[in-house]
Amino acid sequence: MRPVIRQNLIGELVLSQGPGTLANAISEAVNAGELRRLVPSIYTTAVAEDPADVLRRNLYQVLGSLYAGAIISHRSALEAGPAKLKDNWHIVLSYKYDKKVQLPGLTVHLVKGPQALPGDMPFAGGLHLASPERAWLENLRRVKAHGGFSKVLSQEKFEEQLDDYIRVSGENAFREKVNALHRLAETSGFSHEAERFQKLAGTMLKTRSDGILKSDRAQQRATGYPYDPERVVRFEQLFQALRQPASLLKKLSLDTVLCSESAISTLCFFDAYFSNYIEGTRFELEEARAIAFDGKIPDRRPDGHDILGTFRTLMGIASTRPESWTSYGTMAADLMRYHAAIMKAHPDKLPGRFKTVRNFAGSTAFVVPELVEGTLRKGFELFRALEPGFARAAFIKFMVAEVHPFTDGNGRLSRIAMNRELYSTCEVPVIIPTVYRSDYLGGVKKLTRTDNPATYIKMLQRAQCFVASIDYTTFESAQRALAQAKAFSDDPEDVLLF
Repeated sequence: MRPVIRQNLIGELVLSQGPGTLANAISEAVNAGELRRLVPSIYTTAVAEDPADVLRRNLYQVLGSLYAGAIISHRSALEAGPAKLKDNWHIVLSYKYDKKVQLPGLTVHLVKGPQALPGDMPFAGGLHLASPERAWLENLRRVKAHGGFSKVLSQEKFEEQLDDYIRVSGENAFREKVNALHRLAETSGFSHEAERFQKLAGTMLKTRSDGILKSDRAQQRATGYPYDPERVVRFEQLFQALRQPASLLKKLSLDTVLCSESAISTLCFFDAYFSNYIEGTRFELEEARAIAFDGKIPDRRPDGHDILGTFRTLMGIASTRPESWTSYGTMAADLMRYHAAIMKAHPDKLPGRFKTVRNFAGSTAFVVPELVEGTLRKGFELFRALEPGFARAAFIKFMVAEVHPFTDGNGRLSRIAMNRELYSTCEVPVIIPTVYRSDYLGGVKKLTRTDNPATYIKMLQRAQCFVASIDYTTFESAQRALAQAKAFSDDPEDVLLF
């Protein structure tokens, strides 16, 4: 390859604009199989590869060379790049004129429009990326679709984009953007689009009630209950799995393990003991027994109230076996009441009140406070559509843990909610013994990180079957059986013997 070509290489591309010696060298290199024409005036050294793949790797360099000063605009600005339709990619650029250009694997939609405006950001290849305000306005401009591809998002998708912005940046930042959008519209010919935008934004921010919203997320925000869409998608995946009969085992009747009042209290004690132990509230077994049955809170251990509150809450549920929740309001009130009971000794954790600050567990960020109620409401719609019993129990446990609606105590609360549902249909509750903690967390993580609910469901089913195998006639008989199964073991090498 001639030195003049090497001097003009940009990665794997050569632009043909230049002296005659460059043009001659390119022609010779093409004939020799060293270069291949990619698009008009641009050649590549990747002669053996699919031109569409080469173009995707060098997309913005190519577009910047072909359409200097163009703006990535309309839906492409909001989607941060090309969109795929069938086997072809599409990108929208604001440029000097209207035209549709077909490149290898990519259709470029040129739309006549203003060049870089205040707020547009310099981008790769000498292009610009439209500011959010400009992109919002452009997406409300009516344009013709070509070959099934629309240069703008549907209203539903556009509303979801706005909801994403509000959810991530907050309402105050969104209002600032709205004000900047109006200033931009006054100077760039988008006054009509600005009026349409104001109606959408005002309705989403509850300052108007035009009834023009189409997406569920935008409508929920307008009613005051915005939700976390990623969590709701995860809820839907679990819901679908729990609707499959093959996912569920035969009902394990509570009457087979509870034959006396003492058996109920024994079962509830070990439920409370293990539920607190795996959360870090750890007491010797006899010490915890005295807390639960005699109310003896050790000196300098106010967290003993956690065990007492959990035990009494479970006893109240197991003794009365309340009906499955039928309304969101009742469920929310019960969750607050249970939380107040188990976190009574921690006023700094806002017992019985939804969180006001986002909480984390390691690298996991839970639902932000302003989306808690809306996300719980969306989840409850799915909960209510499941069969009472194990399916609802597995769902409500995950929903509460995934939202983390309270500052602390959410793990214990989620297991109380799960077992409340099982008690309501006279089914054996689920207890997570210490030795089973890694299996428990593994099942939950499998669902939250890979959207695979199967492991989570099987993990709970195995725990339920284990609980059904224990003799709760006396405290000692239950303790003996649990010890034989290594339920109390902290050793990571041990497994549940069942």
